[in-house]
Amino acid sequence: MPFTWPIWAWWMLLTCLVFLPAALPADQGDETEDLEKRLNEVTTAMEALSTAATLATGAPPGTPDHELLARRARLSNLAGLYRLRLARAGDLADIKAQRARLDQDLGQWLPPLVGPPYSYLAVDQLQARAHSLQFALATYDAELDALQHQYNATQERWNSAQQSLRQLTEALGNQQNPAEQDVLRWQKDQAELQGRVIGTSLALLEDQRRLTQEQRAYDQDRFSRIQQALAIPFEQIEFPREELDRVLGEITAQLERLDQETETAMAASITSRGAWQEAEEKLKIGANADQAGVASATDAIARQQAADLARARYDNAEGRLRLLLLRQQGLRRMSDIWGDRWSLANAGNATAQALRDAQATLAQGQEVATALRRFLEMRLVQARNQLGYQDLMVGTDGASDASRRDPALVEAYQERTWLLDQALQVIGVSENLLGRWETEIGQRLRQRSYWARAGDLLSAMGIWLQAGWNYELLAVEDSIQVEGETITGKRSITVGKVIRAIAILVFGYWLSRWLSYRVEALAVARFGLDPNRARIARRWTETLGLFALVVFALIWVQIPLTVFAFLGGAIAIGLGFGMQNALKNLISGLMILFERPFRPGDLIEVGAIRGRVTEIGVRSSVVRNSQGIETLIPNSTLVEQNLTNWTYSTPVVRFEIRIGVAYGSPSRRIAEILVAVAHGHPSVLASPEPRVVFEDFGADALMFSLDFWVEVKPGVEARVVASDLRHLIGEALAAAGITIAFPQRDIHLDAARPLSVQLVKASV
Repeated sequence: MPFTWPIWAWWMLLTCLVFLPAALPADQGDETEDLEKRLNEVTTAMEALSTAATLATGAPPGTPDHELLARRARLSNLAGLYRLRLARAGDLADIKAQRARLDQDLGQWLPPLVGPPYSYLAVDQLQARAHSLQFALATYDAELDALQHQYNATQERWNSAQQSLRQLTEALGNQQNPAEQDVLRWQKDQAELQGRVIGTSLALLEDQRRLTQEQRAYDQDRFSRIQQALAIPFEQIEFPREELDRVLGEITAQLERLDQETETAMAASITSRGAWQEAEEKLKIGANADQAGVASATDAIARQQAADLARARYDNAEGRLRLLLLRQQGLRRMSDIWGDRWSLANAGNATAQALRDAQATLAQGQEVATALRRFLEMRLVQARNQLGYQDLMVGTDGASDASRRDPALVEAYQERTWLLDQALQVIGVSENLLGRWETEIGQRLRQRSYWARAGDLLSAMGIWLQAGWNYELLAVEDSIQVEGETITGKRSITVGKVIRAIAILVFGYWLSRWLSYRVEALAVARFGLDPNRARIARRWTETLGLFALVVFALIWVQIPLTVFAFLGGAIAIGLGFGMQNALKNLISGLMILFERPFRPGDLIEVGAIRGRVTEIGVRSSVVRNSQGIETLIPNSTLVEQNLTNWTYSTPVVRFEIRIGVAYGSPSRRIAEILVAVAHGHPSVLASPEPRVVFEDFGADALMFSLDFWVEVKPGVEARVVASDLRHLIGEALAAAGITIAFPQRDIHLDAARPLSVQLVKASV
């Protein structure tokens, strides 16, 4: 007969159990003895509830079975948490002991470097170990971050459990019914037990955090020791040919074994492909039989499963073959990398450009490795999903065969997963080797002297300039002479060719302008050529010379004129629109050049513009008005519109001034005074003589007009001459006592009756 405890003993045991100090985050210093004591108490409570007869011990009558089972599950969970905490405590003590004797055990895990000179392979092995520890440190950081998130979520559960416990405690205190008190006491005890489970989980998370921090500190110390060991100049590291031959020999032996495995895998792939095709053919034949109603549903499922299995085995065979090929490719790539490392290590003071070229090679290899890793990881996820789907197909007694797991197919998917894992390991080895070489190159660059870096900078600038000079903008088809034969090929249009062409244009244009000015001055001085004609001829000569210079520059630097062929459509549109005006102005300029309706220096008037011509160009001419403002007028406008040339045949132009004097003034005396004033101005021509015309008896004055002639030339402005004459006329008439009239009006008042005068106050 099993032993049973009295009710009061059960209550005392459970009360002591649930009221033990909860493992809160602040309670992190539990000793091993305390944990073992708690574990023993929980284990004793579980054993007391292990049978169906004792399962309801301590529970109020009528408690559901699921609550009784939940109590035992909580006790089991709590016991498991205590065991884990004990294990974490042991691990923490071990890692602290290892860290304490780190320097004592240094020779076991960090063999000393023998030298100098130091072995290149030994240094490389230390770099590989440092790279592994660096990855482990990053993993620890990620684990600590995940633990912090788990701790925060568990803390929220703890707060919620404490809130429920407080509410149950308050309800128990307010309850007077004994039966209800038993129920509430049971619920309160279970809530306390659940809170203890959550509190112990928090403590376990804190233990795991301390353990991870201690492990990270231990690996950080080891990483620092390796870094100190690797802090040696590269000049003291020796990479003899013997070490390279040993590495390459190992790679060659692996390649020979892979060649044999590849032949076997290729034969297996061919065989499995034939089996898959045969299964597919049977599946098609079976589909026709199904349509005819001859085959059963069970046969169709079997054929489909056979086809899937054959396809999976074929994929595995292909995957194995690809893995072997990938490993061969990776080994050959590693052989090349080791060769490059040996060459760089024995190059003496390698230039920065050589190191950067090696970095570029590394970057390409890392890009390829990253792409392959991403592809293989996706395939691995796909294979695991297929394997998981097979795990879900457990089937039942009444289920169809289609819902049952196929062991052969599961084995095929497991093999595919293993193959993909192996391929990822191959990629990882290549990435580690590339990473170590990248670290080595970075250290070499950092250890270069100041003068070496300055020389590298100058060398790099020269290389950049050369690369920019030879940078190809585009390639154009052209006829090329190769060994005396004319072939159709492509010429490169580089930045250097363009710059040389621009330099030829600039220098040639400057030289042509200087020569044209010299020739113009010589033609005017020696041969008496008209300066205006010489100037116009110079401008046209410069335009034609610039066009010839462009063609010469393109031919000289070997830029074919067909480079502008892609602009054919745009040129056609320009000829139809924009070039129409340009050609019209060009032809108009030729007409002006030959007809000579005006010359530089002539005073012309076009529309509302009046001024002197300062320049006659190919497309337009320049006119400067009296205010000094220059206006560019298209040559077509000068040809098509009415143009007034004040100096076309003679620069002598007549102007007039109108004067009104008061009635009663002597008209002939006035005429004499006006003529005398005109003769006294130096800019008024004596021939033709000035004259005075008595124009009219005006409403307010006697109207006279003084006509005078002025030679319109640079330095003589008719407006200024007229202003001077008006000043002189006013002074002369005033001296003669003659009054210049002003408007007058007579006002007549009706005096038949008195005028009414009123005073009106102004309104505000």
